[in-house]
Amino acid sequence: MNRKNKELYKEEIFIKGEKYYFVKDYEENEEYRQSFNRLTEKVFGFNLESWYKKGYWTDKYSPHSLLYKGNIVANVSVNTMEFSLFDKGVKVIQLGTVMTDPEFRNGGLSRTLMEFVLSDIKERYDLVYLYGNNTVTDFYPKFGFVKSKEYVHWGVFKKEGINASFYKLDIKNEKDRKILIRLVKNTIPISKISMLNNMELIMFYLDSFMADNIYYSREMDLAAIIEYGEGELLLVDIFSANDFNLEELIPSLLKEEMMKVTLGFTPRNDRGFQIEAIEGDDTFFVLNKSLNIAGRFPMLSHT
Repeated sequence: MNRKNKELYKEEIFIKGEKYYFVKDYEENEEYRQSFNRLTEKVFGFNLESWYKKGYWTDKYSPHSLLYKGNIVANVSVNTMEFSLFDKGVKVIQLGTVMTDPEFRNGGLSRTLMEFVLSDIKERYDLVYLYGNNTVTDFYPKFGFVKSKEYVHWGVFKKEGINASFYKLDIKNEKDRKILIRLVKNTIPISKISMLNNMELIMFYLDSFMADNIYYSREMDLAAIIEYGEGELLLVDIFSANDFNLEELIPSLLKEEMMKVTLGFTPRNDRGFQIEAIEGDDTFFVLNKSLNIAGRFPMLSHT
């Protein structure tokens, strides 16, 4: 995967009398990238260095940061994405990795940075959205973001009519890895809200946080990303180049005779499912409009 050839952007600004720099397009700058990683580790408990080294950090992911005395101290990342939204192609920007070094909070950095980001992205999109922590829900409306709703599909299924067997893929095994990457690259959209052409973001999850949740069926040539719990499972996503019936597939994924199945995507056919508003630790915000959709953006598209 090719990384972008843009030059490092660096602009001097002053915030409350202190000198900072706006910086972006700096992932090839070792010093700045490592500083970004240290802040990500400090705030979120992970970093993106492995993702970068595997070639997944492309121009689809663009941190916009504030630099102070050589260190990244605040960031908002711009994720340029394509979606099929109820069969309509849309250009989307999702803002993510929003963070400020704890030592620099309440100093106006987040406001300054958000204004810079929104000015920078201008008209390059059909939709801009983000997920804001419920502790800061008053912050984003100051910039035109509107609280919106997403909805989750769930149903109770019985372990009957099984038509496929699954085994766990080992992402560290080269053969298994090739199977997964082939399916991710060639998958058909299974959701009414589908992220397109973004293997890089999907592999951010499957190569790390969800590496232990990948199940494969040889008969169907299909990979399912599943989190199992007691009496329930979260079906995060499915990757297959072949069409399939979701309702007929699910019994093959069950470990108990009857389980509650929650979907991490919006099914094209919602037969057998109920729908309810998502209530969680984050609030869904959309820029300049309220978007109450009868579904959700795929879990693997979150940044």
